[in-house]
Amino acid sequence: MSFFEKVPDPDFPLEEWHMFKIYLLIEEKEEDECFPWKGRIINGYGVYNYECTWGYAHRLVWEWVHNKIIPKGAYIRHSCGNKLCQNPSHLSMRERKASQKASDFPFLLSV
Repeated sequence: MSFFEKVPDPDFPLEEWHMFKIYLLIEEKEEDECFPWKGRIINGYGVYNYECTWGYAHRLVWEWVHNKIIPKGAYIRHSCGNKLCQNPSHLSMRERKASQKASDFPFLLSV
């Protein structure tokens, strides 16, 4: 299922038109393949400017699909290892362990 086929939640803070703009920057392929990001890239990750702040596109995609905000201290992992992948089935949320410092994750814009 395409992440954009889901029914938007009116209480979710990410507006539908932002997701449509993000969707246009994703090359959607077969369900089991990576969906590469075609927009701006920082540190090897796809980024999107949302409300005058740059954020990682894969985090916005995960939040849209799951209708949840990623909690502080959590990160989104690409099971495929492809930083540009936006396929929701390749994205999973992980909690950072207490023994891990923010400096262990220099590639995260927001933690």
